[in-house]
This record gives sequence, structure tokens and C-alpha cells, in this order.
Amino acid sequence: MLIYRFKVVSEDPDDLVREVEIYPNQTFLDFQDILLMTLGLGKPKDASFFVHDKQNKVHKEVVFANEHREERVYDEDLDEMVMRKKVFPLMKKATLKSFIEDPHQRLNYIYNTDVDYHFFIELLKITNGEGNLTYPRISKSIGQLLKKTPKIKPIISPDISKVVPIAQLSKDDLALLEAEDASADDIAEIERSFADMFVKDKPKVSGNTSKNKTPDPLSNQPKDHHDLELEPELEPEPEPEQEPLDDYFEEEEMISDEDRVDIDPISDELSDDD
Repeated sequence: MLIYRFKVVSEDPDDLVREVEIYPNQTFLDFQDILLMTLGLGKPKDASFFVHDKQNKVHKEVVFANEHREERVYDEDLDEMVMRKKVFPLMKKATLKSFIEDPHQRLNYIYNTDVDYHFFIELLKITNGEGNLTYPRISKSIGQLLKKTPKIKPIISPDISKVVPIAQLSKDDLALLEAEDASADDIAEIERSFADMFVKDKPKVSGNTSKNKTPDPLSNQPKDHHDLELEPELEPEPEPEQEPLDDYFEEEEMISDEDRVDIDPISDELSDDD
């Protein structure tokens, strides 16, 4: 019976080589299981085989677990691009012979748990298998896989053994602690003052508070014309009525000539001198 012989290499390190022999009617899951066994890797959270075409471009993907993605495709009826869900074939159902189209077919395998591993696969030859052997199997193994360490942020816990009782602290250490407490109090006071500034519906203070108010040096500065409040215009006071001149002249005529006294100031002065 015919078998496929694949060569598997890792992107890091370069000297790792595995050759896998497998039946064409076996699945991609069988291929993955024998590959993980020889590399010392456990069951993945996610993994995929990517099948390349003759131009070495990925055109098919076989996934480890059910996965649905959306992709843009052309709809001939609507004559436009639309988004549709794409269903990928599963490793446990997809046979190798359904995807092998080239005598030197190339594939990629990506393994994902807490770290990623990337492998390059190429079909070396299609040959006759041996009846006394069990497939899939590893026909060649060179080098070991360089295991990657997942990047985990360390949790730093306090060292209780280094805690010093207050009674054993020096004067400088006590002064430093008091300064830290004082600064914390100052910060709390500032926060309270800011909170008071933003209190809504603050009650109004009754009474005249202008006595204790410090005069503002900028209070005499001219305000912006937008801030000036226009004072209401005062109505002009009515002018006093003047007596008509005709009445005045009539009173003058009513005085008789006898009542008129002509006073000559010069003659009076001469008479006094005599």
C-alpha cells in the first residue's frame, strides 16, 4: 500500500528534522498525534495545518477544533462583496489524500498553547509501505525541540523575615516615618479641599461678610466690556417753568411814578461830605 513520506523542520532550531510516514487515507489528526509525540509536546489549545498551492501560497486550512470565522466573499447575485461565515475542515475528519495535490506538497503546522511553535512540512515522496510496519511512524529523527518558556509576570510577595519592629528603629527611621505620615495628611487635606470645591448646591452664607474680607487688588481694574453690567438710564428731571415776560412788564407798569425813587449815588456822597 502507498504511503506519504513527509519531512518536518522547525523554524528554531534549524537542525531539528523529523521524517513522518503515513497512509494517504489517514487523517490530519493522526499526523498531528505522531508529530507531537516525537517532539514531546502535549495536546494543544489550538492548532492548524495550512496547505499551500503550487505558487506556495496558503489556500486551505485544517483546524484542530471547531472554528467559525467571517470572511469577505463576492456574491454574484448581489454583485458585491459580502461577509459570510466560513467553516473550516476538522483534523479528525480531513484525510491527507483529500488535500495533497502536488508530489512535493508543502504545508505549515502551527501549534498553540501558552507558546507558539511553527513547523514547515514538505512531501518528499510517495512510496510503497512495508506490511510489517505500523503507520504513522517516525522514520528519521534529528535534533531536539527547543522548548519555549511562557512569559508569566512574576508575583512579588513581601519578605516577612525583613520586617523590623518599631522599637528597633533608629531615630532617623522614625523621623522618616513621621515625615511620610505628615505628607499623607497633607495629601488628604488637599483632597478634602478639592472635594469642597466641587460640592453642588452648597448653602449660601448669610450675613455681611465684607468686613473681614481682604480687599482684592484687582477689584479696581477695569472689567472686560462683556462683564460690565449696564446701569439703568435715569429719566431727566423736568426743568422749572419760567414765568412769562408779559406778566413781568405788566407789574412794572402798575408801579406809579410817585412810587419811583431815583437814587443818585454820586449826589449822596457829596451831601455827606458837606
